[in-house]
Amino acid sequence: MTLFISVQTFMFSKKSTHDDWSLPYKHDLHIFRRQCKRVSKKRFLSSFRPLRLLLIASMLLIHVNAFFGNTNSHGGRTVVSSARYTTPAAKSRLFRHHIINVARNVSPFSAKKRDGNPFRSLAATTTSLNMVLTTPESLIEQASTERLLDDLIDENVRTSAKRPIMLQFDPKGTKIWKRWRGTVFSETLTPCFINMAFASIIALIYSTNPVYYSIKLKGFNVLWSQLLSVATFTLTFFVNTSYGLWRKCYELSRRLQGRLNDLGMTLSAHATRVESYDTIEFQGPSSYLPSTYTPESEQVLRLIGRYVRLLNLLIYASFTRSHRPILTPRGMRRLVERGLITPMERQILVDADIPATQRHNAVILWIMRLFIDGRRSGHFHGGDGFEQQFMEKCHVIRSQYGAIGDELQGRMPLAYAHIVQVLVDTILWMYPFMALSSGMGPVLAVLGTGLLTIFYQGLFDLAKHFLDPYDNENYGKGDDPLCVDTLIAETNAGSVRWMDSFEQQPYCWSDIQNGDLKEYILPLRGYTSQEVFEKKEREDAIMKDKLEAINQAVNASKNSTSTDSTGVSDTTDEYNDSKIDDIHALEDTSFDGIQNGINITNIETSLNGNDGG
Repeated sequence: MTLFISVQTFMFSKKSTHDDWSLPYKHDLHIFRRQCKRVSKKRFLSSFRPLRLLLIASMLLIHVNAFFGNTNSHGGRTVVSSARYTTPAAKSRLFRHHIINVARNVSPFSAKKRDGNPFRSLAATTTSLNMVLTTPESLIEQASTERLLDDLIDENVRTSAKRPIMLQFDPKGTKIWKRWRGTVFSETLTPCFINMAFASIIALIYSTNPVYYSIKLKGFNVLWSQLLSVATFTLTFFVNTSYGLWRKCYELSRRLQGRLNDLGMTLSAHATRVESYDTIEFQGPSSYLPSTYTPESEQVLRLIGRYVRLLNLLIYASFTRSHRPILTPRGMRRLVERGLITPMERQILVDADIPATQRHNAVILWIMRLFIDGRRSGHFHGGDGFEQQFMEKCHVIRSQYGAIGDELQGRMPLAYAHIVQVLVDTILWMYPFMALSSGMGPVLAVLGTGLLTIFYQGLFDLAKHFLDPYDNENYGKGDDPLCVDTLIAETNAGSVRWMDSFEQQPYCWSDIQNGDLKEYILPLRGYTSQEVFEKKEREDAIMKDKLEAINQAVNASKNSTSTDSTGVSDTTDEYNDSKIDDIHALEDTSFDGIQNGINITNIETSLNGNDGG
């Protein structure tokens, strides 16, 4: 309308130059045109007044998201109360809290007053999230208290995990709906309320002049729909790529654990053993005493098992923030005090000209050299092929833990994460405008903003968690990372599992050499119940005959043993009574006891020998 008045005024002024108009009239016309321009400029600026308010609200929303992005945060960094100190994830957060306090030395609010800008410190800290591989060693040393180190060591010497590698769930729909911890609902609760508050402000501004804003925002839903399509495709692909990184790190951790178990299994099978040929008379074929490790080979196996546990601990301490205090000088000294390493081993690791995060490379070389020396000393059987296989497994172990650090350092390009963040925030902030301009009610627009935030922001937060599989950063609550304590505990159990499983061997190698393995060859489908019953009856009959023979021998010895001395007679009676009690106890023994190694012949020999004496 203003543009139409201006055009008509301009045409009227041009026409007046050809007519015989008076000068006063021309002067009034000039004043009128100036007033029209002033009104047009005022209306133009007034039309942008809500936009200025929206711009200010958007800036406030950005900083509020930066401040309240995590549940307990100061300047974008997580601060955890001591109530959750008992869980492994909480211990990691407690360590983060120590790191933050040491690094800052001042509170974030004092930093705001000093800078004069209340948002400068927030904007600076939210983007300066250092990974564990770049955290200064001096800060970690100051934050590593004795209590924290003892808690870490207590968890890392376990041979049974306290909790599974990740949160488990019941696949029923009702059970999944009831879960809160570790879900996107718990992660997006705060952003959901913030975006709903932003939508409420937009709805209040829109309600002041609905007709005017409807005209101004006409066609806005088309733009939002196009952006929604791009954001949906990009976000889903981003989540899939992030999950690929999470799955890759999980597989690398499991492969590392498996190869460490392979070392123990291979060495236990090739360790030298003591073959005993002393036979035991069972109620069946004779058998030899089970073989065991030689004292020398057992010592080598136990030392390699300890080095495997130390290697695994130092590996995870090199690329996880929760276990990083182990590599500090105070942590290494505490390992010596707790009996996990010797003072000489600590001194060698500290004096080595390698970074603290690369000390596990020295330990794997200790294992390789210990195997070579043990094989040269004759503590392991096997030729050159066995040595080559063992060395190949060590090389695979090196490649597995090296790949984990590589994946964490090159997890995602910044530009990719940046464009997805911009797209998600844009469609969430533009949704209230689209909803109100398309005729949706204010209440439904606010609720729709919260629902859209849960899904889109929830998917994006889920992708961010996938990009941090070991919970090294302070993003989110960290309720469901890969539990490093569980991986270490399972590897600790595997370091001694194979050695303890093969402590005794049920057969003798000489029987294999002579082909005397008939007593170990059992029927394919075992014995039938009828055959077991008949076999038990035969064994019971044999046992009964032997017991009767023993009773007759005892009775004969009692009748033949007589003396005039009362003391000697009483002693003999007491002795014979004890023998009879032993025989009656033996009569109550079932057939299973015979199978477990009761030697009737030795008992009978003992009785006859003692009576004769």
